[in-house]
Amino acid sequence: MFFRPLIDIKNGEATQFYIEKVWPKYRKAKGTRKLGEIIEMLAIAELPVQPLEIQLALIFIIFENLKSTYAKSKKIPFHKGFYRKVSNSQRSLNSEPTLSFKDLLNMMFSDVGMNPSLKRIINLRNEIIHFGLSRKSYQSLIKDYDYCHDLVREYLLRFLNYDGDYFIYSHAARTLKNLEST
Repeated sequence: MFFRPLIDIKNGEATQFYIEKVWPKYRKAKGTRKLGEIIEMLAIAELPVQPLEIQLALIFIIFENLKSTYAKSKKIPFHKGFYRKVSNSQRSLNSEPTLSFKDLLNMMFSDVGMNPSLKRIINLRNEIIHFGLSRKSYQSLIKDYDYCHDLVREYLLRFLNYDGDYFIYSHAARTLKNLEST
């Protein structure tokens, strides 16, 4: 949304720097990592007058897509409903250990130099998926949504090799963060 832009869109130099940094990687990975769809879902999540659970569900779908396309890019096998860690190429995939949502997210984030806390968002994801609505307060859900949005933004920027300033979503785009110094 315009009120929480990723970069200073009124600054031509910042916009040019952003495009020049992310475009080569975006162009190369847009199909395999479904980046256009992710950006569209982020925009849809920001549409007004939606329950927070819907916004969060969209963010969780984004996380699911990111971890699945990450696993595919790393040739992690998906067998009988689970991603599998191949420890021995001689063993059947059935007997290989499964990788959880958390395992894959940790691997994905680690791959770009991030180590976020995932417990809170995984618990909320499970609650919304299994019960439909959350028992958390509105303020707590807003905080969780903002945190998830920050994670997606930073992950995508790092993945796309961006190393400049960007606005932090949870700070209502009033605070800049520089990836070069993180």
